[in-house]
Amino acid sequence: MKRVLIIGSGIAGLSCAVSCAEKNMEVTLVSPFPSERAQSVLAAGGINAVTAQHEPGDSIARHIEDTLNGGCRIAGEKAVTGLCESAPDIIKWLEKLGTVFTTEPDGSVSKRAFGGQSFKRTCYCGASTGKQIVTALVMEARRYEGMGRIKRRLWMDFYSALIKEGACCGAVFYNEATGAPEAIKADSVVIATGGQNALHPMRRLRRGQAVHAGRRAEKSRVHPVSSHHDRDRSEADADLRGGKRRRRQAVL
Repeated sequence: MKRVLIIGSGIAGLSCAVSCAEKNMEVTLVSPFPSERAQSVLAAGGINAVTAQHEPGDSIARHIEDTLNGGCRIAGEKAVTGLCESAPDIIKWLEKLGTVFTTEPDGSVSKRAFGGQSFKRTCYCGASTGKQIVTALVMEARRYEGMGRIKRRLWMDFYSALIKEGACCGAVFYNEATGAPEAIKADSVVIATGGQNALHPMRRLRRGQAVHAGRRAEKSRVHPVSSHHDRDRSEADADLRGGKRRRRQAVL
């Protein structure tokens, strides 16, 4: 059975853990806190997807184009294409797991306009999309924990990768419970911590594990609409960035 080490237990880490467990892999999910304290819980926006109930004129091809343009054509076209093509199935998968999306009278998932999108294609859960998705993923992860396919390790801070003959074969953590370093070996290692925001002065978030392990990455995504005040940092909601009317209102 393939052993997979996943560092970070927000939406990305939980999704990866559940997907690997579905494929009968042995997963170790490591994080400094429970998933309920992950930054993912605070995500209020939604997930862009061109589902069967899309607006007239919309298409996956248009979604791909909007996404590439939104990233100044820097993002890899193959990765963006895969993301946009997979988005409708991801929405169905999250619904199947129990994510409570806002719906229309006919039962279809509601959509709204958000930043960088030329059509209403953002599926959401009221104002608590992240919390609803994390809740559904946590429940599914616990089911696989009961089956022995996922093992949760809390209060573990990433320290460094384990490298053998040029390949990553695990990671070393600081165990807050024992006060000592601990190595966890695996066939594959996934870093799903976020944290690149800590490299930028206008960041909103405060903590991100394992960011320096990927410090050689050429590009990282951050929100470009933060404002810095004496007492706090704030960010313009993505709802202000969705649609021409909203953009005019934001400027006014």
